[in-house]
Amino acid sequence: AINAVSESDAQTRQQAAAIMRQHLNEEGVIQFLLKSFVDGEWRFNVPVLWDQYPHIVGWEKIPAWDHPALFIPGGNSPYVSEQYRDDLLAQFPQARAHVIAGAGHWVHAEKPDAVLRAIRRYLND
Repeated sequence: AINAVSESDAQTRQQAAAIMRQHLNEEGVIQFLLKSFVDGEWRFNVPVLWDQYPHIVGWEKIPAWDHPALFIPGGNSPYVSEQYRDDLLAQFPQARAHVIAGAGHWVHAEKPDAVLRAIRRYLND
């Protein structure tokens, strides 16, 4: 969706949104990304993100963080799955997770109130 906007002649957020809706069906994600679209350009470096994507999504083995940690995945996220549970717990032995039902990977953009409730509950425990 981001590349489609970049390759178009979109100058406004409304034009960019129309293009993005052809590729994404999550309105919250579209609106979140559009915050970085100003005067016909993305504020972030699209070519670098595209080029470095394999490094961004990889899992780097580093020493375990043996302190409290909260993970808030969206229940519909394709990136957080059971196959990574053991790796995650090895990396973060004290981790807790709060899954937000009905949200995808951009859980903070799709369900911000639910994310804030989860954080508040975690901090108050």
